[in-house]
Amino acid sequence: CLFPLLAYEKFDLSISSLGGYFTLMSIINIVLSQPCAWISDKFGRKQTMVPAAFITATGVGLMPFATTEPQLLSLIVVYAIGGALLGSGPTALITDISTDKSKGQALALLRSAGDIGLMLGPSILGFLSFHTDISIAMVTGAAILSMSGIQFAYIASNPPINQNNVPKIGLFEKIKKFFRRKK
Repeated sequence: CLFPLLAYEKFDLSISSLGGYFTLMSIINIVLSQPCAWISDKFGRKQTMVPAAFITATGVGLMPFATTEPQLLSLIVVYAIGGALLGSGPTALITDISTDKSKGQALALLRSAGDIGLMLGPSILGFLSFHTDISIAMVTGAAILSMSGIQFAYIASNPPINQNNVPKIGLFEKIKKFFRRKK
């Protein structure tokens, strides 16, 4: 979320150059989405999503320290590769651990959590950037992403892939129980 600000402030990139960077990220995501989904299917959601969080965090956390445009471009590529690896994992994990009856609700919860992150993340990091420095904000964002990867590594189960009736454990079941309790 802070990349455009960094690109403008530090590298004085034009709007069209910035658009080129975003286009490159999208192209990488399109090209790698199927291979990354295959990796997730082959090796497991957790084994793919945890490294992906760290790859993405590395790209974001090092961007403020780039001193040349080729360095920035390299970090954009690292960020985009991590994002492609992270792309299909959460949705696939939710479909793996939910039943056919609860799939829609589970995916809606995932989407809502993502939207909350998209609301809070840029607001908090933008505030931090405004009151401190963009480098501090971007490193903080990378640290938060890394912490979520660590949390996922320790908390998330690694269910069998593509099974509808796997045992339900973890946060999703706790949330379901909370909403199903009698009032």
